[in-house]
Amino acid sequence: MRLSIRKREANKEPGESIDQASVETGEAYHGCRARLVTIDCLVRVNRQHHQTLQSEFGAAAAAAAMFTLFYGAFFLRSLLSGNYIAPSDSLDFGVAAYLSPPALWTDTIWSGYPVAADPQALMWYPLLRLFRALGVHWNIFLLSAYVIASTTCFMLVRRITRSAIAGTFSGIVCGFNALTIGYITNFNQIHAFAWVPLVLYGIQLIREDRYRAGAAVAAAGSAMMWLAGHPQVPVYATYLAAAFAAGGVILDRPPLRTGVRRLLWSAIALALGLALAAVTLVPMIELSEYSPRATSSFALYASSALPARELLTLVAPFVFGGFWSPPNGVPYVGSTGDSGYVGVLALALAIGAPVALRQHRRDARLWMTLALIEALLSLGPATPLGTLFFYAPGFSGFQAPLRHLFLVSLCVAITSGLSLAELTGGRAPLSQTVTATVTAVVAFGVLGVVGLRWHAPDVHALFERQPNYAAWAFAWPLVPGAALLLIALIAGRFSGRHRSIPAAVAIMLIACETGDLAMVHYRLPGRRFEYADIVPAETMLHPAMAALRPELKREGDRVLATDGSKNPFLLPNLTRVWDLPAASGTGSLAINDYLDVLSMDTSGAVSRASLTDAHHGADLFGVRYTLVRQNSDMAADLQRQNGAWQAVRDLRYYDSDPDTFYTLFRNLRTFPRAWCVPRLVRVTIAEALDAIRADHLPGGGRFDPRQQALLESDLPAGWHDDVSAIDAARVAVDTATRDRQFIVETDRPCLLVIGDVYYPWWRAALDESPVQVHRTNHAMIGIVVPPGSHVVRLWMLPLSVWIGAAVSVAGLIAVAALII
Repeated sequence: MRLSIRKREANKEPGESIDQASVETGEAYHGCRARLVTIDCLVRVNRQHHQTLQSEFGAAAAAAAMFTLFYGAFFLRSLLSGNYIAPSDSLDFGVAAYLSPPALWTDTIWSGYPVAADPQALMWYPLLRLFRALGVHWNIFLLSAYVIASTTCFMLVRRITRSAIAGTFSGIVCGFNALTIGYITNFNQIHAFAWVPLVLYGIQLIREDRYRAGAAVAAAGSAMMWLAGHPQVPVYATYLAAAFAAGGVILDRPPLRTGVRRLLWSAIALALGLALAAVTLVPMIELSEYSPRATSSFALYASSALPARELLTLVAPFVFGGFWSPPNGVPYVGSTGDSGYVGVLALALAIGAPVALRQHRRDARLWMTLALIEALLSLGPATPLGTLFFYAPGFSGFQAPLRHLFLVSLCVAITSGLSLAELTGGRAPLSQTVTATVTAVVAFGVLGVVGLRWHAPDVHALFERQPNYAAWAFAWPLVPGAALLLIALIAGRFSGRHRSIPAAVAIMLIACETGDLAMVHYRLPGRRFEYADIVPAETMLHPAMAALRPELKREGDRVLATDGSKNPFLLPNLTRVWDLPAASGTGSLAINDYLDVLSMDTSGAVSRASLTDAHHGADLFGVRYTLVRQNSDMAADLQRQNGAWQAVRDLRYYDSDPDTFYTLFRNLRTFPRAWCVPRLVRVTIAEALDAIRADHLPGGGRFDPRQQALLESDLPAGWHDDVSAIDAARVAVDTATRDRQFIVETDRPCLLVIGDVYYPWWRAALDESPVQVHRTNHAMIGIVVPPGSHVVRLWMLPLSVWIGAAVSVAGLIAVAALII
């Protein structure tokens, strides 16, 4: 310091004093010291941040291990059975998607289908791809949703409360409640729900001004939620996340700039989640425009709404019956079969939280307000709020608003975790809080059951005819309520003697909550912990169908299950696993034009009229074989059609079950995979369907698909019908190439009709020159071919997939930038 002053004095400017030089040098010294302090602070903050990350990841890993053991124990009997845990949709969509190879388009359902555009095919779900790459069994993949749901809820509540015990309790409530276990039949719903707490965890980080980390976590959770297979829960959850972000700003009342920044980063996080999932969302939006969901309706939106009286199952899960009780089961008299039961304790703690808590009272009020809103939305149009949300973007395309109960259970899980954290920390009178809230909840449940006993005839009938019903209807909530009151009494007696008493009581409450929910699962499903009811043989192709496969693939023909998803020989969508060309399928996003042509519903079942003489739908799409139940009216109809259908053989899937007895019929008039027609008929949509279904042209006369094709658009430029043509042009399918390639020899202009389903992804070339693809016969492909010998090639160009993939890559880069 002295040396620098001397140097400064030797070199000082005229009129400048030594004091001035020393002052400047001192300022420089203090500035350097301040910078060193700042650097030291940054190092400490980074060290603390690193330690926090280690703590968060360590806690999450420990929670995941704990919940893995928990659910492994609960489903142990199913896991050891060797069967598939795949009831209902979990078989048709889940196992089928899990065992099928990835593909953009498949010929094995619906006579051709853009499988990569259907979110229920889980084409782009990273967790499924990871598990499949590791060779993990389907059952593990299915049950992983429960582990993820409980773990992510644990992380969220632990982050808010800094209490692992509270996080554990909330994780059990979130993943083990009656709705999530009951929805094991809808694997994609629970997988989507499993990531919702992670989205809220990211929003919570943003609320704590950890913007980049929060945005990255929320975006990742949102993307996984959207990619998990069903968009309904993600739509609901996105609204919930937005409400949480806004509610947090209202409660915290930060400076305006900080509040705006939090909302902006929350919006960025949700937008990035959509961008990451665009590879699924963009083609899904395109496919939905061609599906029965293209037009929304209030009737669809209102269907399967939760009746108001069934909110009572939140307290008394057995009030509407539907449970197993020796020696017989009690019939169900409700409307939906879904219960939102989360346990007496969880509901009691959540209800008391907005009043009894001190530290987390404002958060509790926010989450209980959101729970109330979600409960009202589950009632659908029964409330003005539910009616209003029909007009909210994304809501009107879904049925079953009762699925808002997923988010009700999540909000209750979070709020009850806040209560337990404060009770464990000794900041609230545990015995008084539990006693008061449990008493209120139990009283409400008992009074509700009594009210239904006198005012609901169907419930009254259960009391009269089912001796076991009354005991169970009143036992829950009385039994868990009495146990909880006993625990609260013990806690009040001994809590002042030792600091560890509240923690021990909290562990007892967790055990009580787990036992409460386990008993409900034991009774309600009626399976006694056995969910694996699909033997491996049912997922394998039946030998009779395996014998047909070479012929179908060689000729380009298909097989049809007339009863759709009820047919054990051709389980819909499992035909993808079997590589069996099928005209059947199941799913809400089936191509509507195709369904109209075959008079088929979304379960793959066809009407009795669809296989009559006048109906050309099955013939046009190359249905060579069909399975019809023995001794049914449809089987009798086919027997009477001389020259159209021929009975090949009778089949039995189970010798002991007459409902699995079928007759295999061969179609004697099916069309080849491609043929040429010399004449085109301009029709409306209704006229096209009338011609295909009733063999009646709008101008009179019969519809002959070998000579005529139906176009609902303008005829191709320069087209002139050849009215003198009788013989069809020669069309050969080039089987030597993997692409759809056709060799056409014709002495007149014709329209090549191809027995594939029309979709915007199709592209065509005539002698390697691009040509237009026409939608023909309402749902088929048509290509104009001039006279001569030509090669027509058909291929896929899934632009919506590539656009979505490009957006997803851009989103991935953005998230990586946030992390880095």
